Amino acid sequence: MQEFEVLDIFPFTSETKRMGIIVREKATDVITFYVKGADAVMSRIVQYRCVPKPPRSNRTEPMTAIG
Repeated sequence: MQEFEVLDIFPFTSETKRMGIIVREKATDVITFYVKGADAVMSRIVQYRCVPKPPRSNRTEPMTAIG
C-alpha cells in the first residue's frame, strides 16, 4: 500500500476554478503535484506534451495486430 504525506493543499475557488494538492510518497520521497480544474482554465496553463508509448512485448504484439 502506498502512503503519502500531504505537503500543501490548494482549495477550489470560483476565481481560479481549479484545485490542487502536493504530496510526497513516503517510500520514495517523490513529490507530485495533482491539479484539476475547468477545461477553459487548465488549457491556458497546461502545455501539451507528447508522452512516448511504452514498448510492447513480443508476446502481445501479434495479439494487438489481430485485434
